[in-house]
Amino acid sequence: MHDGNVEIDITDIGSLSNAIVRGNLTIIGTITGNTTFSNIKVEGDLDLSGIDGNPFDLDLSDIEVGRGTII
Repeated sequence: MHDGNVEIDITDIGSLSNAIVRGNLTIIGTITGNTTFSNIKVEGDLDLSGIDGNPFDLDLSDIEVGRGTII
């Protein structure tokens, strides 16, 4: 569990799992393959505006977002 806002650089990361963010989750970096997300809950916004590449290439189906997604 992470209180507040969290920023993650997904460059060269294969997976992110089992996290609760009590704020906004900002994902930045370059999509370099198949990054997977599982069991992620974001109580604020999910911000994908800092991703180099097409954020629609990410499977975000296992991320629960409390407010909105920024692309």
